[in-house]
Amino acid sequence: MHENELRNLGFDLAYLVLLTKYNLKRLSRWEGNLPPDQVAILQDLGLEVAQVKRRLRFGRKADEMVFSPRKYYSDFYKSRFHMTRVKESPKNMRLKGFLFGYPSCCVEAFIREGYSKNGLSPRDQEILFHWACPGCRVTPTLLRGYRVVHDECVKIFGSAEPARSKVGR
Repeated sequence: MHENELRNLGFDLAYLVLLTKYNLKRLSRWEGNLPPDQVAILQDLGLEVAQVKRRLRFGRKADEMVFSPRKYYSDFYKSRFHMTRVKESPKNMRLKGFLFGYPSCCVEAFIREGYSKNGLSPRDQEILFHWACPGCRVTPTLLRGYRVVHDECVKIFGSAEPARSKVGR
């Protein structure tokens, strides 16, 4: 599937794109702008792409690109967060958790406890985009699909990149 195009995205973005394309994530976010050729690749893969501008704490602007197989989710994220201040209130964390496909138990645990020990192997936690809650019953089922996509990216790129920078969600 479009291996050459995916290579042009780099490992991190290609991995996030494939998770979204395969509906393991209903919506994904990339912090920063994407050049037009990369946006075209996402669109060729059937993803709806929207640029969202945010405001940082001291007034600076930050760009985000969101993409989804369904226009509804990218449009909803843009309507809710475009030109708003980046602020992680529990309400926003819950909404983003839903949109990005994180288990609600993990979102609630993160709101209460942050990065608490969860018993996952570092390798498993690294391929996720959320912090799994201790004893989570949902994350192991997500991990099966995430591993398949991660392995596909490793085949495309020849090896896994070093630990992701977590700019995608």
